[in-house]
Amino acid sequence: IDDEDLRRSYLDVVYEKMARDYPLEAFEKQLANRTDSKIDSKDIRRLKAIAKDDLKAALRILGNATDETSRRSIALAIAAQYAAQEPAQALEWVQSQPAADRKQLLKAVIGSVASIDAELALEAAQQQKNQVQRNQLIRSVVKTVAKQSPRDAANLLEGIEQKSDRIVAASAIAKDWLKKDTSAAIDWLLNTDAEVSDAIFKDRFAAKQIQLDEAQAIVAALPEKYRATWARAVADRLTK
Repeated sequence: IDDEDLRRSYLDVVYEKMARDYPLEAFEKQLANRTDSKIDSKDIRRLKAIAKDDLKAALRILGNATDETSRRSIALAIAAQYAAQEPAQALEWVQSQPAADRKQLLKAVIGSVASIDAELALEAAQQQKNQVQRNQLIRSVVKTVAKQSPRDAANLLEGIEQKSDRIVAASAIAKDWLKKDTSAAIDWLLNTDAEVSDAIFKDRFAAKQIQLDEAQAIVAALPEKYRATWARAVADRLTK
């Protein structure tokens, strides 16, 4: 076919059919067939499938990418699957990626690792020097674990070194736990690290997570040092 655009359109159809039996080969040929290497949503789905079946092949595609934007899209597409298969190696891999891409990649990798090895994910999150990013990643880890077991998420607090990070994690756990099982969450808060308890009970957000009638009943059962804050939070809700 002499017409370049027509030839490319024809080959695209061929590679679409080929992808059913040879997804990796078809993807590489289709990418090479384009005038640019822009990655679209269909490519992302294919890359995720390739990474699931053949992680090394997906990494090879990444290594062969020359366009910076496409390279970033490919890396993000395979990051979670890389973390699911090789969590420790995936965390190391992120550090070898361009600095501009690391934040997004680390978020994807740690989010995936958290469901497999929460302690490893938490350790990686705490290594981040930027406090905002570190707190975001810590919250991501504990929330992932808390979906399955708030108690397990709470146990992770022992592995968080800095007090401020521990409070961030505890607040993330408490926010959902108080809604799902108020009595269990309150019991945990009353018996956990005193610094964590103080930070959460003295913040009105905790009282706002609970049904109003239940929050009213809890006020009287709290230690005296927390009652005033909770009583004000309940009063605010009653007057609205």
